[in-house]
Amino acid sequence: MAISYCRAEGRRIRNTLPLEEYGLDIAAADQLFDDASDNMCALQKLINALDELNRAPILLYLEGLAGEEIADIVGIGANNVSIRITRLKAKLQAEFNLGNKGNRA
Repeated sequence: MAISYCRAEGRRIRNTLPLEEYGLDIAAADQLFDDASDNMCALQKLINALDELNRAPILLYLEGLAGEEIADIVGIGANNVSIRITRLKAKLQAEFNLGNKGNRA
């Protein structure tokens, strides 16, 4: 698993470019993040509450890795990754909606 992770990490690093080359406005991105910070904090809390076997695939998915790459890193089958991520997204969405209903009342 460690070797597969290192290989994947090498590909990710090789394929990255500095943000400055795209002319991204970091200040504008920070402002956008601040506006959505309550939702992001709530989502982060929900993800942190997951056990390690569920937290790893969803974090890797959120980083943009493909199912095959996640399967190699986590050490489970690609089909299992797909099923697990689908279930985790549904679970997180339901818990997020429940939490937001409680905040509105």
